[in-house]
Amino acid sequence: MPRPPDARGRGPVRYHYIRHHERALSPDEQAAALAALPGASATSRVDETETGNAARDAMLASLAGGDEVAVAAAVCLGTSVRDVQSAVRAALLRGASVLTAMPPRTVAPDSVEAILLLDDVIAAKAHAATATARSARGPAPAGRARAITPEDLEAARRDWADTSQDRAAVASRYGVSERTLYRQFGPRGPGFTNPVKQAETQSLQSRAKRG
Repeated sequence: MPRPPDARGRGPVRYHYIRHHERALSPDEQAAALAALPGASATSRVDETETGNAARDAMLASLAGGDEVAVAAAVCLGTSVRDVQSAVRAALLRGASVLTAMPPRTVAPDSVEAILLLDDVIAAKAHAATATARSARGPAPAGRARAITPEDLEAARRDWADTSQDRAAVASRYGVSERTLYRQFGPRGPGFTNPVKQAETQSLQSRAKRG
């Protein structure tokens, strides 16, 4: 049943929020992802710089119970993991929900989905940082297969397990071959993670953090 108008005389509102993001999705890509979301028409809010939050903060301040904030990906909602966390908390405290298009996720007030959404942000930030470092290192020596970096292991494992993603695209994303991913993680799918390789992954990640 639709929510009746609130004290301000309006019903639920869906906002499409877009941030100009240099290392993630372009504004046009974000707009296309948001346009594909099912549901009612939306009011758009745009921050023109990667570090600006003026439009977002004004949107959050106007939220009421039953409203929705939709973004193409969680990373577009803030300038850092902590900033995204604060924005999600602000929306939920006002009784609004947060939606992401990639991956499709709805975070309602008191929902544990908020944890998964923040995991998406952490993974995206880590991938951007390692991609920059990989670019600085340059191509692997001829005749030698590139290994997955310790920083990329957990994100690569999740992407390889996600059978909705093209295997060649996953391999390209991490700068390795499909054969390397298969040797590291085994057959695709969440039920087929190689326990030995998973233990090795955790060990490498621990060493990377210590280093």
